[in-house]
Amino acid sequence: MDSDDDNTTPAATPRLSRRSQQLGSFSSLASQATGWDIPDIPDDDQENDSDFENINTEGLFSFTDHQIAQIRHCISEVLLPTWIERPPKNLGEKSHGKLKVHQLLILFTVIFPLIIPELWTNSSDNFEKKLLKNFCDLVAATNIIASYSTTSEEADSYRSHFVSYRKSMAELFPQYHSLPNHHYGMHNTEHLKFWGPLACLSEFPGERLNGEFGRISTNNHFNEMELTMTRQFGRRANLNVILNENPSGDKVIQDLVGILAPVDVYEFAREPYVMNSYEIAQFYKKHDEFTREEYNTLLHYLLSTGRNYSTAYPENILYQNPAAISILQPVVQHVNNFKYQKKTYSKLTSHEAGSHISYYIPGGNGAKATGCIVDIWQLPLEGKMTTFLLVKEHLPLPPSQKQKNPYSSVPCSVLCSDLVQRNLASFTYLIEQKHIIGHVAVYKRPTGTFGIPLETMVIVWSLNRGRN
Repeated sequence: MDSDDDNTTPAATPRLSRRSQQLGSFSSLASQATGWDIPDIPDDDQENDSDFENINTEGLFSFTDHQIAQIRHCISEVLLPTWIERPPKNLGEKSHGKLKVHQLLILFTVIFPLIIPELWTNSSDNFEKKLLKNFCDLVAATNIIASYSTTSEEADSYRSHFVSYRKSMAELFPQYHSLPNHHYGMHNTEHLKFWGPLACLSEFPGERLNGEFGRISTNNHFNEMELTMTRQFGRRANLNVILNENPSGDKVIQDLVGILAPVDVYEFAREPYVMNSYEIAQFYKKHDEFTREEYNTLLHYLLSTGRNYSTAYPENILYQNPAAISILQPVVQHVNNFKYQKKTYSKLTSHEAGSHISYYIPGGNGAKATGCIVDIWQLPLEGKMTTFLLVKEHLPLPPSQKQKNPYSSVPCSVLCSDLVQRNLASFTYLIEQKHIIGHVAVYKRPTGTFGIPLETMVIVWSLNRGRN
């Protein structure tokens, strides 16, 4: 007999007793697992929670009642696109419960930059002026760490703002010690330079996945959960492959995708849909007429971008182009809104909150601007439905009032915000959807705000988080 099979040798693997085998059997495990389902523990701080720390709030900063009222007014009145979850309008009351992480991010990077400078910029209280600098450093660091793009310069800027924030915290609130998260944050500069954008590594996706797991009922079959989850995730992955890899262009599968996966996660990688002749003919049947001014504006833009089109009007000698590959048809559809990168953009008269955008100026070598969509054109070009936007730019303050703009100087110049006139520019930019950077949040302010004798708007363009 081989010594490895001899249970009496020191090197042999000891055999389990019959009792041990029974305890480790599947049936035994299943019987034990019936009592393993533990109800969810509420994720909030309670005084009887061992992790709960009863902080002494004496001397801790708090907003005045008037300031809280102004913040709540801002939350209620700010123009936000539909895809943004607005923080609770009764902010500060227990009734709204804990804020979600996304709500906290919107609160600190969008809502507070719109209103905090108005509360503290002209304050005679030196403590509030220091608070404003502390707040601006925190927001600047948060915008960098939450961005989906980064550079080494931005990583260094993050460190500068975060260190400044921690120093001012120690000065403003010396009675409170640093927490572990403050220490962890000091390492983010190296992480940004090594990993790149940290938003892709954030806890948001993991927390959402934990939420999905938490909603799954084990039905007292805890021991089978791993196998069930593995099977279900495998089936889901296989289904995604079948639905999204449809080389034959099967119409039935396309319709099924629209039902099972209404959000196309692969949209960014797909080529624009090419319309057939019937679809183009149907478009021409339902089209609106271009005015001659609109038509010439579009034709001039297309020629300036290197696309060879000729005018449909023989008398228009200026736009006759013998080398043109086709004639620009004087037809268009004026639409109220359209979807781009899963977000809905609207024109001013349809939904103002979805009409304020930041964008790249065509031919501007990367120059950016903010403005408001006043019209949306759609028409087929080379068989592809193409969208053009007419945008009126946000007007800066008059030169005589610029020195009163808190967002044009430190510390508020780092808030991705600006103060502009309520009235829009008289001139119009024609841009394509590819020039869009993202939506802009807008808070309209009355005459006299910051001592400016004009109706103004505070705008924040941090919603895009560096995606475009």
